[in-house]
Amino acid sequence: MTQALLFDLDGTLIDSSDDLTRALNAAFAEHGSGALSREQVEPLIGQGAPALIERALRTSGQRDLVADSDRLLASFLQRSHEIYDLGRSSTRAYPFALEALRELKSMGVPLALVTNKGRELSVKALRKINAEPFFTAIVGGDTCPRRKPDPMPLQRACELLGVEASSVCMVGDSLNDVRAARGAGIPVWCVPHGYREGLSVDNLGADMIVELHELPALVRARRLRSR
Repeated sequence: MTQALLFDLDGTLIDSSDDLTRALNAAFAEHGSGALSREQVEPLIGQGAPALIERALRTSGQRDLVADSDRLLASFLQRSHEIYDLGRSSTRAYPFALEALRELKSMGVPLALVTNKGRELSVKALRKINAEPFFTAIVGGDTCPRRKPDPMPLQRACELLGVEASSVCMVGDSLNDVRAARGAGIPVWCVPHGYREGLSVDNLGADMIVELHELPALVRARRLRSR
Protein backbone atom coordinates (compact mmCIF):
# COMPACT_ATOMS: atom_id res chain seq x y z
CA MET A 1 0.00 0.00 0.00
CA THR A 2 1.24 3.50 -0.84
CA GLN A 3 1.22 5.20 2.55
CA ALA A 4 3.30 8.26 1.66
CA LEU A 5 4.78 10.12 -1.29
CA LEU A 6 8.17 11.76 -1.69
CA PHE A 7 8.34 14.60 -4.22
CA ASP A 8 11.21 16.15 -6.09
CA LEU A 9 10.87 19.95 -6.49
CA ASP A 10 12.48 21.58 -9.53
CA GLY A 11 11.08 20.10 -12.72
CA THR A 12 8.50 18.02 -10.86
CA LEU A 13 6.36 20.48 -8.91
CA ILE A 14 7.81 23.80 -10.05
CA ASP A 15 9.24 25.37 -13.19
CA SER A 16 12.14 27.39 -11.79
CA SER A 17 14.35 27.58 -14.87
CA ASP A 18 13.90 31.34 -15.33
CA ASP A 19 15.05 32.04 -11.77
CA LEU A 20 17.96 29.62 -12.03
CA THR A 21 19.07 31.17 -15.30
CA ARG A 22 18.89 34.71 -13.89
CA ALA A 23 20.84 33.79 -10.74
CA LEU A 24 23.45 31.91 -12.75
CA ASN A 25 23.97 34.73 -15.22
CA ALA A 26 24.18 37.30 -12.43
CA ALA A 27 26.91 35.22 -10.77
CA PHE A 28 28.75 34.82 -14.06
CA ALA A 29 28.53 38.56 -14.78
CA GLU A 30 30.28 39.30 -11.47
CA HIS A 31 33.22 37.27 -12.74
CA GLY A 32 33.28 38.64 -16.27
CA SER A 33 31.67 35.65 -17.95
CA GLY A 34 29.01 35.69 -20.65
CA ALA A 35 25.37 34.76 -20.18
CA LEU A 36 23.61 31.49 -20.95
CA SER A 37 20.08 31.18 -22.30
CA ARG A 38 17.27 29.40 -20.49
CA GLU A 39 17.42 26.69 -23.17
CA GLN A 40 21.11 26.13 -22.38
CA VAL A 41 20.54 26.05 -18.62
CA GLU A 42 17.58 23.66 -18.47
CA PRO A 43 19.58 20.50 -19.40
CA LEU A 44 22.12 21.38 -16.68
CA ILE A 45 19.58 21.31 -13.82
CA GLY A 46 19.26 18.31 -11.58
CA GLN A 47 22.11 17.56 -9.17
CA GLY A 48 22.19 20.68 -7.06
CA ALA A 49 23.85 24.07 -7.28
CA PRO A 50 27.51 22.88 -7.29
CA ALA A 51 26.82 20.58 -10.25
CA LEU A 52 24.92 23.36 -12.04
CA ILE A 53 27.92 25.69 -11.73
CA GLU A 54 30.35 23.05 -13.00
CA ARG A 55 28.12 22.14 -15.95
CA ALA A 56 27.51 25.79 -16.80
CA LEU A 57 31.25 26.47 -16.88
CA ARG A 58 31.73 23.62 -19.33
CA THR A 59 28.78 24.69 -21.47
CA SER A 60 29.96 28.30 -21.64
CA GLY A 61 33.55 27.32 -22.36
CA GLN A 62 34.76 29.25 -19.31
CA ARG A 63 37.20 26.61 -18.13
CA ASP A 64 39.51 29.33 -16.83
CA LEU A 65 36.92 30.07 -14.14
CA VAL A 66 36.94 26.54 -12.69
CA ALA A 67 39.31 27.70 -9.97
CA ASP A 68 36.68 30.27 -8.97
CA SER A 69 33.83 27.74 -8.81
CA ASP A 70 33.43 28.16 -5.04
CA ARG A 71 33.05 31.93 -5.40
CA LEU A 72 30.70 31.46 -8.33
CA LEU A 73 28.61 29.09 -6.23
CA ALA A 74 28.43 31.57 -3.36
CA SER A 75 27.38 34.33 -5.77
CA PHE A 76 24.78 32.08 -7.38
CA LEU A 77 23.23 31.14 -4.02
CA GLN A 78 23.20 34.78 -2.88
CA ARG A 79 21.45 35.84 -6.09
CA SER A 80 18.99 32.96 -5.79
CA HIS A 81 17.98 34.08 -2.31
CA GLU A 82 17.69 37.70 -3.44
CA ILE A 83 15.32 36.74 -6.25
CA TYR A 84 12.89 35.30 -3.68
CA ASP A 85 13.53 37.86 -0.93
CA LEU A 86 12.95 40.84 -3.24
CA GLY A 87 9.80 39.37 -4.75
CA ARG A 88 11.32 38.93 -8.20
CA SER A 89 10.81 35.20 -8.57
CA SER A 90 9.20 33.80 -11.71
CA THR A 91 8.94 30.30 -10.22
CA ARG A 92 5.53 28.77 -10.88
CA ALA A 93 3.79 25.53 -10.05
CA TYR A 94 3.23 23.13 -12.90
CA PRO A 95 -0.43 22.69 -13.91
CA PHE A 96 -2.40 20.61 -11.38
CA ALA A 97 0.53 20.46 -8.92
CA LEU A 98 -1.26 22.35 -6.16
CA GLU A 99 -4.56 20.59 -6.79
CA ALA A 100 -2.87 17.19 -6.56
CA LEU A 101 -1.01 18.10 -3.36
CA ARG A 102 -4.18 19.45 -1.79
CA GLU A 103 -6.18 16.32 -2.60
CA LEU A 104 -3.43 13.98 -1.43
CA LYS A 105 -3.20 15.88 1.83
CA SER A 106 -6.98 15.67 2.28
CA MET A 107 -6.72 11.90 1.76
CA GLY A 108 -4.31 11.70 4.69
CA VAL A 109 -1.27 10.85 2.55
CA PRO A 110 1.93 12.09 4.28
CA LEU A 111 4.07 14.09 1.85
CA ALA A 112 7.78 14.86 1.96
CA LEU A 113 9.91 17.00 -0.33
CA VAL A 114 13.27 15.50 -1.31
CA THR A 115 15.33 17.88 -3.43
CA ASN A 116 18.93 18.76 -4.20
CA LYS A 117 18.04 22.44 -3.82
CA GLY A 118 19.16 23.87 -0.48
CA ARG A 119 16.51 23.51 2.21
CA GLU A 120 16.09 27.24 2.84
CA LEU A 121 15.72 27.99 -0.86
CA SER A 122 13.29 25.09 -1.17
CA VAL A 123 11.09 26.54 1.56
CA LYS A 124 11.10 29.91 -0.21
CA ALA A 125 10.11 28.23 -3.47
CA LEU A 126 7.27 26.37 -1.75
CA ARG A 127 6.05 29.59 -0.17
CA LYS A 128 6.14 31.30 -3.55
CA ILE A 129 3.58 28.78 -4.88
CA ASN A 130 1.73 28.46 -1.52
CA ALA A 131 2.66 24.79 -1.15
CA GLU A 132 4.66 24.68 2.09
CA PRO A 133 1.72 23.54 4.30
CA PHE A 134 1.27 20.37 2.27
CA PHE A 135 4.61 18.88 3.36
CA THR A 136 5.28 17.14 6.64
CA ALA A 137 9.02 16.92 5.94
CA ILE A 138 11.49 18.79 3.72
CA VAL A 139 14.85 17.23 2.90
CA GLY A 140 17.10 19.63 1.01
CA GLY A 141 20.42 19.16 -0.69
CA ASP A 142 22.16 20.37 2.46
CA THR A 143 20.15 18.23 4.91
CA CYS A 144 22.21 15.04 4.52
CA PRO A 145 25.91 14.43 3.86
CA ARG A 146 25.02 13.12 0.39
CA ARG A 147 22.53 14.23 -2.26
CA LYS A 148 20.45 12.40 -4.83
CA PRO A 149 21.20 10.16 -6.71
CA ASP A 150 22.45 8.76 -3.41
CA PRO A 151 19.50 7.15 -1.56
CA MET A 152 20.33 8.81 1.76
CA PRO A 153 17.95 11.81 1.37
CA LEU A 154 15.03 9.50 0.54
CA GLN A 155 15.84 7.30 3.51
CA ARG A 156 15.97 10.36 5.73
CA ALA A 157 12.56 11.50 4.45
CA CYS A 158 11.09 8.10 5.33
CA GLU A 159 12.50 8.43 8.83
CA LEU A 160 10.99 11.89 9.25
CA LEU A 161 7.60 10.64 8.04
CA GLY A 162 7.84 7.54 10.22
CA VAL A 163 7.12 5.13 7.35
CA GLU A 164 8.85 2.13 5.83
CA ALA A 165 10.46 2.50 2.39
CA SER A 166 8.32 -0.37 1.14
CA SER A 167 5.17 1.74 1.61
CA VAL A 168 6.50 4.89 -0.08
CA CYS A 169 6.74 6.08 -3.68
CA MET A 170 9.06 8.71 -5.13
CA VAL A 171 7.66 11.20 -7.66
CA GLY A 172 10.30 12.88 -9.79
CA ASP A 173 11.31 13.99 -13.25
CA SER A 174 14.88 12.79 -13.80
CA LEU A 175 17.35 9.93 -13.80
CA ASN A 176 18.63 11.43 -10.57
CA ASP A 177 15.32 10.62 -8.88
CA VAL A 178 15.13 7.14 -10.40
CA ARG A 179 18.62 6.18 -9.24
CA ALA A 180 18.02 7.50 -5.73
CA ALA A 181 14.75 5.59 -5.48
CA ARG A 182 16.30 2.38 -6.76
CA GLY A 183 19.10 2.69 -4.19
CA ALA A 184 16.55 3.15 -1.41
CA GLY A 185 14.35 0.28 -2.62
CA ILE A 186 11.47 2.67 -3.32
CA PRO A 187 9.18 2.58 -6.39
CA VAL A 188 9.48 5.68 -8.58
CA TRP A 189 6.97 7.45 -10.80
CA CYS A 190 8.12 10.12 -13.23
CA VAL A 191 6.17 13.06 -14.59
CA PRO A 192 6.40 13.69 -18.35
CA HIS A 193 7.58 17.30 -17.91
CA GLY A 194 10.66 18.67 -16.18
CA TYR A 195 14.45 18.66 -16.49
CA ARG A 196 15.84 15.35 -17.65
CA GLU A 197 19.38 16.27 -18.73
CA GLY A 198 18.51 15.57 -22.35
CA LEU A 199 16.94 12.15 -21.76
CA SER A 200 13.48 11.06 -22.84
CA VAL A 201 11.09 10.30 -20.00
CA ASP A 202 10.61 6.85 -21.54
CA ASN A 203 14.32 6.14 -21.01
CA LEU A 204 14.53 7.01 -17.33
CA GLY A 205 13.57 3.54 -16.12
CA ALA A 206 10.69 4.68 -13.92
CA ASP A 207 8.04 2.22 -12.78
CA MET A 208 5.37 4.46 -14.25
CA ILE A 209 4.97 7.77 -16.08
CA VAL A 210 2.28 9.77 -14.30
CA GLU A 211 0.69 13.17 -14.82
CA LEU A 212 0.37 15.17 -11.61
CA HIS A 213 -3.42 15.26 -11.79
CA GLU A 214 -3.47 11.44 -11.89
CA LEU A 215 -1.67 10.98 -8.57
CA PRO A 216 -4.62 11.10 -6.13
CA ALA A 217 -6.67 8.55 -8.08
CA LEU A 218 -3.63 6.31 -8.49
CA VAL A 219 -2.85 6.33 -4.76
CA ARG A 220 -6.51 5.76 -3.93
CA ALA A 221 -6.70 2.75 -6.28
CA ARG A 222 -3.53 1.22 -4.83
CA ARG A 223 -4.91 1.59 -1.31
CA LEU A 224 -8.14 -0.13 -2.31
CA ARG A 225 -6.28 -3.02 -3.91
CA SER A 226 -4.23 -3.57 -0.78
CA ARG A 227 -7.30 -4.09 1.43
